[in-house]
Amino acid sequence: MDLMSIAQLLGNVGEFFGSIAVLVTLAYLTIQVRQNSNSINSSNYFNAATSYNTINALSISDDETSRLMIKGTNTPEQLTEDESARYFLLLRAYNNNFMAVWWSHQNGTFPDEQFRVYERNFIQLVASPGGRTLLPTLSYDYPEYADYLEKRAAERGNTRWFRDRGYDTVD
Repeated sequence: MDLMSIAQLLGNVGEFFGSIAVLVTLAYLTIQVRQNSNSINSSNYFNAATSYNTINALSISDDETSRLMIKGTNTPEQLTEDESARYFLLLRAYNNNFMAVWWSHQNGTFPDEQFRVYERNFIQLVASPGGRTLLPTLSYDYPEYADYLEKRAAERGNTRWFRDRGYDTVD
């Protein structure tokens, strides 16, 4: 075997092992991307749960805020001007959390199964008489998101969010 044949053989062996190394690298990267995606999804879910729990804790931390949430959701026309402003800020807090979940879901970083749970609860709030007061305020800054909420709230129909759960309107 001459020198050229040996060089050709070594070149072929090197090319073979190089292609094996590329395949192993691709397999490794695939595993890493999946693990990273799972980590991002878990982190997004944890952050959403934490944010919602913070607002829920605020809503139940005192009787006045709880009454405001029930009254504002079911009968917003009975709110005073001050109560309306406070209720609107509570709605915006819930909305900001859901909007973050919605954007993450749109970007593929919030799992569909968990998203549907948050969506179902938030849309039920938005479809309530008080929740509907939020919708017009979103259309200018977030038209795609506002259209989505309008559509989903219309599909849901008018709800009495707390009344449907056994709470009466608080006077």
